[in-house]
Amino acid sequence: LAPRVEAYVAQPPGDDPDAWVKAAALWKDLGALAPSREPDHVALVARGFGALAERWPDQAPLWNNHGLASLNDGRTDDAERAYAKALALLPDDAYLHNDVGILLESLGRLEEAEATYRRATVLDPEGDTWWANLGDVLRKRGRATEAIAAYREASRLAPDRWYDHRLWIRRIRGAP
Repeated sequence: LAPRVEAYVAQPPGDDPDAWVKAAALWKDLGALAPSREPDHVALVARGFGALAERWPDQAPLWNNHGLASLNDGRTDDAERAYAKALALLPDDAYLHNDVGILLESLGRLEEAEATYRRATVLDPEGDTWWANLGDVLRKRGRATEAIAAYREASRLAPDRWYDHRLWIRRIRGAP
C-alpha cells in the first residue's frame, strides 16, 4: 500500500477525469495504513490526506482526516491548520469538534478543549465520547463535581462502554 500512496502524493491526478476514482483508492489505502504505528506509515498517511485535502479543499472530511493523521504524526501545527479548515466548512459537526478537542487537550490547552467538547455536547447531546472527553478535561482541571456529571452522562448514554469512567468517579470521590 505504501508505494501506491507515495506515488499519489508525488504525482496527484490534477484534472484527470479519473481523479475521484484515484482519490477513492488512495483514501481506502490510507484507511488501511492509518492503524499502523510504523513512523513511516504514520507520516505517509498525514501526507496522503494532506494531498487529498489540497486537491479538494472544499471537503471537510479530508481536512479532518488530515488533522487527525497530522496529530498522530506529531505535527500539531499542521493538525491545527487542517482542523481550522474543516471547521470553516463544517462548523456544526460534533465529531469534528471532538477531534479538535483531542488536539487542544494534547497541547495542554485545557480551557479551549473544554469549550470545544462542550460545543460538541450541545451539537449532539447523545455523543457519549464527547461527554467522556469533557469529563477527562474537567478532571484534569480539578473540577471533580463537573467531571463526575460528565462521566455519568457518558455512562448513561453507553452503559457498557464507559466502565473506566465509573472507576474514575470512584477515585475522584476517594474510594479505592
